[in-house]
Amino acid sequence: MGNRILTTVFILILISGGGYLAYQSRIAGRSLEEAKAALKVRGAALARGREETARQETALAALRESMAPRQATLAALRESIAPRKTALARLGRELEGEKKKHEATLERERKSAARHRADMESLRAALTGESSSAQKNREKLSKARAMLAKTEESRKTVQERAKLLSTKAQREEERARKLERDVAELSRKLASQQITLRRTKEMLQIDIVDRLLFDVGEARIKEKGLKTLDRISAFIQKHPGKPIQVEGHTDNQPISGALAGRYPTNWELSSARAIGVVRHLQSKGVSPRRLSATARSFYRPVAGNDSAEGRAKNRRIVILIGRRKTER
Repeated sequence: MGNRILTTVFILILISGGGYLAYQSRIAGRSLEEAKAALKVRGAALARGREETARQETALAALRESMAPRQATLAALRESIAPRKTALARLGRELEGEKKKHEATLERERKSAARHRADMESLRAALTGESSSAQKNREKLSKARAMLAKTEESRKTVQERAKLLSTKAQREEERARKLERDVAELSRKLASQQITLRRTKEMLQIDIVDRLLFDVGEARIKEKGLKTLDRISAFIQKHPGKPIQVEGHTDNQPISGALAGRYPTNWELSSARAIGVVRHLQSKGVSPRRLSATARSFYRPVAGNDSAEGRAKNRRIVILIGRRKTER
């Protein structure tokens, strides 16, 4: 009887323990399912995160590619700005220097004005306090006013003269530049070994060998020579007011044969040639008041007369535009 009771109790314990285990097993199963579901949700979120990271990396790469040309443009812009910054800095330094100069000038003017005011105050004091006579005060005041008026008139005269000199200097500078251009143009037109141009501060000298202008022993100008003189006359008329002196030069060979009847010596031949050139220049519009003709014969050689080459250089016409220094 006791054994049956024990067996029954044992069986009941086993039955109740199996139910408890089954209950716990069901609870564990549900927890596992819930964990699996949570893990699945986390896996999906992780996949979405990876996809989003991939998209962001792709966008970042595209952004870097789009930024590359902008960065190159920015670098080029920086390079182009660098010299401008340098120029701006240099300009700033120059402006600073000019500012200091102007400030120094202004300070000098202020000091000068202060001295003038002090002088005027001294003059007023002398006119009002030091003199015991009203008549003397009026005389001093009148003299001071006259002196002031004279000083103002002198100042205006000096200003007008300075302005006139400045204008004259500008005209002279422009005239000099024009002369330089015209001389260069004439040099190009007369480019030849037969013509030489020499220029000093006061004068332009044109040397023309005689064979370009004249036949042997003749004073009549050849056709080719006339064209050359036409160019020279056009140049002369661009620069009015300057005196024109034409000199005839020969070699030291005496005149012989039939030519001696017309030109007994080289004086006559050099004179006739110089006059012929002067007359042609006048016919082309050069004022005769500017013209003069001079015979030099063979007494002003530029080379030796002991060779044919030297004598050829000595036979020439010289045109002087401007005033030659006084000869002794």
